[in-house]
Amino acid sequence: MKRTLICLLALLMLALPALAEGAALYQSEHGYAIALPDASWFRLDAQTYAQYQSTHGETFAGLTIDDADEAQRYADKGMECFFTPDGPEQHIEVQYRNLAMDDETLRATIDGLLTLYEGPMGATEVSEVDETLGDTRYQGIVYTLEGSPSAQLYVQLEGASAIITFHGIAREEMESLLLASSFA
Repeated sequence: MKRTLICLLALLMLALPALAEGAALYQSEHGYAIALPDASWFRLDAQTYAQYQSTHGETFAGLTIDDADEAQRYADKGMECFFTPDGPEQHIEVQYRNLAMDDETLRATIDGLLTLYEGPMGATEVSEVDETLGDTRYQGIVYTLEGSPSAQLYVQLEGASAIITFHGIAREEMESLLLASSFA
């Protein structure tokens, strides 16, 4: 019996996507789990806003988050932002919406993003992404803006959708994190 349980546990571990070395998994109350580069990353809410405002305030303001109450409202509504305490250059935003996005709307959104980032935004290395990592299909764009690798990806879910934005995270690391993430 004990040997059978050990074998079953080993098989289960093989079936689960492996986290990149040092990565941490954040389980959201909104029904998804996202892998973060390491356990030092924090989720922006009222408490962490107050703690990191002096070092990350400009980035928070760029996300139109101007105070601790607003940070908490965003987090409670499904707009979760994750930062490294080392600096605001690297961050991940996840917007989970109980609103499905059809293929036509997604196509128009991606086309609009390509035009925007290739043109007025002045991004380089702009390309479209349509990849399945694990059980999840990610569609969107990757680009480099002001020397920083970035991506805006969409996940279509049954009756919902998610937008995942990466800033300052290389594509290989991003793919590794997404492989270990789960959007249900």
